[in-house]
Amino acid sequence: MPTFSDIHYTILSLLAECGCVSRPTFDLTGYSYHYLTVSLKTLVDTDAIRKYGKGQTKHYALNLAGRQLLTKYNPLRFSPYVMELNKKLSKHPDRARLRGDVAALLSCAGYGVHIDDKLPLPAFTPPQNQPDHQHIVSLCRNITRRTYPDAENNRVYAKRLTAIGSYYDSTTIKALFPRESSMDNEGINYARACGVLMTPDCLLRVYHSRDVALKFLKTGENNFRNRLLGDHVFRGFRPAGTDAVLIFGAGFTSASHIIMYSLDGINTRMSLHVKKSEAKQAGKRKVVAGERLTPSNLGKPSYYLPLDVNGMAMAALFQYPGWEPMLNREIYRQAFGVPDQPGYYHELDERKIYVLASLNMNHIERAIQQISTQPNPATIVCLNWQEPLFRELLTPIHGRSIQVLRMPDSFVDEAAGKLNDFWKL
Repeated sequence: MPTFSDIHYTILSLLAECGCVSRPTFDLTGYSYHYLTVSLKTLVDTDAIRKYGKGQTKHYALNLAGRQLLTKYNPLRFSPYVMELNKKLSKHPDRARLRGDVAALLSCAGYGVHIDDKLPLPAFTPPQNQPDHQHIVSLCRNITRRTYPDAENNRVYAKRLTAIGSYYDSTTIKALFPRESSMDNEGINYARACGVLMTPDCLLRVYHSRDVALKFLKTGENNFRNRLLGDHVFRGFRPAGTDAVLIFGAGFTSASHIIMYSLDGINTRMSLHVKKSEAKQAGKRKVVAGERLTPSNLGKPSYYLPLDVNGMAMAALFQYPGWEPMLNREIYRQAFGVPDQPGYYHELDERKIYVLASLNMNHIERAIQQISTQPNPATIVCLNWQEPLFRELLTPIHGRSIQVLRMPDSFVDEAAGKLNDFWKL
C-alpha cells in the first residue's frame, strides 16, 4: 500500500469539491508536471480515482476508495453530505469536466467553492446602505480562518461569511428553483452556465466555451439569469453588474472565434445539433434554433479567461472592487504617463489607445471594429501572454498603423498587490 502525501490529498480534495477535473487543470495547484503525473497514476492504480478520455480531454473523478481516504483524512470537511454532492457533480463525465475545471480554477484562485468555505444557499449578504470606502471594505472583508479539530488534516482554511467571493455550481442552483408547473423552468435545465460567481462588482454567470464559439438557447439562459435575481439564491446585497458573464476556455481559440464571428457579420442564428435518431424526423417537426455567442448577446460585461495559471491570476483580481478601472489606470500611468484614466480608450497625440488587458470582450470587439474602419494610428495594450489573441484578431486588417504594446508578466501580481494594499482585504 503506497504512502499518500500532500499532493495526493490535494488532488483528492480538488476532485471532492469540483466533481471531475481534467489533467491540465491540476497544473494550477503549483506542483510539477512530473510529480502530478506520477501521483495521478498512483491514485488510479490504487482505485482511489478513475480516469476518462485521452490527451487534453483526460479527466478524473473520485472512486469509493478515494472518498474513504478523504473521510479518514478529515471526516468533518469530507462528510457524507459532501460525498453525496460529489456524486451528483461527477455525473455525466463529459459535461462534469467543464463544470469541474471552472470550479477548480476558481478554487485555486482563492474563491469559496467547497461547501464549508462559503454560505449555504440562499446566501445572505448585508445590503450596502452607505456606499463609502469603509463600508465597501467591511462588506468585502468577509473571510474567517478555520481548522478542523482532531483531524489528520491540519491545514488552515478560509471561510467566506457572505456570498461575495463565493462560487456556486449550476446543479445546486437549479435545484433551488421552484416548480409549480412544467413551464416554470422553461429552458433553465438546459442553460449552459457552469455556475455563478459573486464579486463586489458583478454577479457573474460562468461558462466553459468548449473551445468553440458557444451555442446556446437564449430563453433558457435569460430565465436562468432572471431566477438568480429573485430570492431563491442570493438575498440582501446585489452588485451593480447583474448581467455579467465570465467565459473560460483552453487558450484563446474560443475568444478569437467569438469576436471574429461577430465582426464578420456571420448570422448567429444556427440550428443546434440533434441526435441521429431525431434527425430522421427533422422534416416532420420544427428544428430548434440556437444562437452563437457574441461579446454582447449573453451578458454585459463579458470577460474571457484562459484555463491556465495566467487566467487564474486574472480571476483573482475580480475579488477586488473596481479592479478593472484600477488596472486601466496603472497601465496608462506606467506606459503613457497619463495619471488618471479609468476607461479602456484614450486618444494621445492623434493615436487611438485601447487598453484591453482586462479581456473585456465588449471592449475588444468595439476596439477591433474601430481600428478596422478608421484610418487613425492605433495602439492596443495587453499583457505579455495575451498577445497571440490580438495578433490573430489584427491579422485581417491591412493598411493601418497598429502597435501592440505588451505589459510585463509581473504586471498582474503588482496590480494585485496594489489592490490589496488599497482595500486591505
